[in-house]
Amino acid sequence: MRLSRNAFWSGETEKRKDRLAFGIRHHRIPKGLWYLILPDETDHPFRGLFAFISAEEAHRNRKMYRTTTVIGVAGSRAGARDLSAKIVDRVFHETGGFDVRTWFGEDRT
Repeated sequence: MRLSRNAFWSGETEKRKDRLAFGIRHHRIPKGLWYLILPDETDHPFRGLFAFISAEEAHRNRKMYRTTTVIGVAGSRAGARDLSAKIVDRVFHETGGFDVRTWFGEDRT
């Protein structure tokens, strides 16, 4: 997994983001976190979309998620849902559309 340089952080994770980012980059399992992911492989089940998954699920299935980019980190499932709305809202206001993949393109990761 890669962590986007422009990743969004929920309120409960903002204070610990440096430590959490280190854990994500070094494949340590931060308990209780939820990731908003943007898969890179075109044959991935979530292609064209972003999804949120638990950190435990992401680390348990590392091979499946090895080419994904983490675009958001939340402390709970509800926080991940709120954060996904925040990302879509920001993308819409900046681009007039909902293409999150293009907005988080290579120049942003």
